[in-house]
Amino acid sequence: TVTGAVTATTFESSTFSKTPTNTPAFHAYYSGNSSPSLSNNTWTKVTLLTTETLDTDSAYDGSKFTVPSGKGGYYQVAASINLYADNNDMKNARIAIYKNGSAVLQSYSLINNYAAGIRHFTVYSSGVLNLSASDYLEVYVNTTTNGGTSSYISNDANGVGGNFFSAFKLII
Repeated sequence: TVTGAVTATTFESSTFSKTPTNTPAFHAYYSGNSSPSLSNNTWTKVTLLTTETLDTDSAYDGSKFTVPSGKGGYYQVAASINLYADNNDMKNARIAIYKNGSAVLQSYSLINNYAAGIRHFTVYSSGVLNLSASDYLEVYVNTTTNGGTSSYISNDANGVGGNFFSAFKLII
């Protein structure tokens, strides 16, 4: 039992640190009020997630995250995009996280064959990836509509924060 103030003079560095070791870490989102269009049934790179909540190592450039030198390891990654289609006719909606130009995490979030379709839908994907220095990650989306028309990335003018991309290094 300790009564009163206690002052610690040293800490063992292997068990206590003021500097987080699960870095790099970043979180970026879309805060704009425009709704960019997406060509029907085309994988499109998402480049509008430019507002950063944090970027500990300046490793995110507004559309891709690059693992800095000496920072390889396992990372928790996640991405979410709000989509919509005119005429309530969204048929399919998918999201993928690409590593070095190829899909490594992909979610078939919506597969729909009804003629009426859907107007709004959020696609989301997350997972753990083993990354090496200079590996890079990007977000892509793909939608199809019953009429073959364009769909859109929903704007986030109301501050919902549903369009985002994030990653952080796991401490293992």
